[in-house]
Amino acid sequence: MIILLYLWVKYAIVQSKKSSSYGFRSKITTSALPNVGPDQVSASQVWIMGDIDGPDGSLNVIQSGWHDPKSGNWWLTLPSGGLTGSENIGYWPKELFPSLEISTEIDFGGQVYTPNNEASPPMGGGSFPQVGFGRASHFMQVQFIGTDHQAFTPGEGSVYTENDSLDNYYKVFGDPPESGDFNVYYGRPGWVGYCYWVVY
Repeated sequence: MIILLYLWVKYAIVQSKKSSSYGFRSKITTSALPNVGPDQVSASQVWIMGDIDGPDGSLNVIQSGWHDPKSGNWWLTLPSGGLTGSENIGYWPKELFPSLEISTEIDFGGQVYTPNNEASPPMGGGSFPQVGFGRASHFMQVQFIGTDHQAFTPGEGSVYTENDSLDNYYKVFGDPPESGDFNVYYGRPGWVGYCYWVVY
């Protein structure tokens, strides 16, 4: 018998349906989780992807940012000076992403990694998403940046939730509203079960 060591990866995300956009904007929570081991990861992420149907090896992904139409670069900004102000932190040159002139899919939510034979770490803040604002990890006031470079709230039917987990252990809740803010909650305490991969 040969036992192979694998990294166990699970996620609970919101995934956009195929469309064209130039970025993502949201308020997001971050948590310091004391019970995440040194060889484990519990992450809150945004994936902005281009050319998802292209040939193997051509997928370009950036994990946060917005597209500057003048330079073609992808920028990271942080809020400052009230509700509408922002400060440019830095950018990724467009040359790094030849297949990401425009995004064709945006995913966001939580993801955990753990080595084989170890309990899974908590996702998000370690609370169930049903507890809502104040305890559950969240993306608040989610907006995509459209082809006109204006922020908009995704409409009904434009996204769906995805849980890659045994019995949907890690969860994500939130559907685009008819009007108002689009808020998403996700996470869960760690899983005490273990993941084994065996090849005979």
